[in-house]
Amino acid sequence: MPSKLVMRLVILGKDGESSMEAYCVKCKSKKEMKDAKAVTMKNGKPATQGVCPTCGTKMFKIGKA
Repeated sequence: MPSKLVMRLVILGKDGESSMEAYCVKCKSKKEMKDAKAVTMKNGKPATQGVCPTCGTKMFKIGKA
């Protein structure tokens, strides 16, 4: 099994745009993730990675979308 292979899928919300709510550590509040993408971690578990729309910090949420 290749260790560097990462599956990426776009998560589509109701309006057709990628959306997912996650906690922003820099803003200290829950926000809608911008450019949310489903990823698989090294241990095989699903996660979602995106960007905070306010401050631009990377956001990460473990678990299925």
